[in-house]
Amino acid sequence: EEYSSLSLKDEFKRKRRIASRAFATLRRLKGVYSFKHLKLAYLFFSHRFLRWTLAPLCLILAFVTNFQMQEGIYALFFKIQIIFYIMAALGFLLRNLKTRFKILYTPFYFVFMNMALFAGFWDHLRNRDNVVWEKVRRRGE
Repeated sequence: EEYSSLSLKDEFKRKRRIASRAFATLRRLKGVYSFKHLKLAYLFFSHRFLRWTLAPLCLILAFVTNFQMQEGIYALFFKIQIIFYIMAALGFLLRNLKTRFKILYTPFYFVFMNMALFAGFWDHLRNRDNVVWEKVRRRGE
């Protein structure tokens, strides 16, 4: 069982570090992406590569595209995205309340996770894969 960090800042650092190291691992395991290991390649590609690299980039791309094409269905999608990100911001602002509003906390945590993934990807691109980590106090310890 793993507990989350005591502070949001420490949790972001932890998730960013994990993401950065995961991207380094993706690059080092080139042999996995072959027809020789088709099932493993599919699982690795779909679970790690697509989720960790494309998801954060697609969120940005979808927002920019819907913003630029605010006609018909794109206008509706853009409004839904705005509402979702407002809910995420409210979830961030209200995160320290004893009672979490799941309808706000879920969008907040989704955005938080994707921001950490994006930051870890950026660290990896700049060769800032931090191999040394500092243990932080966690809830339950």
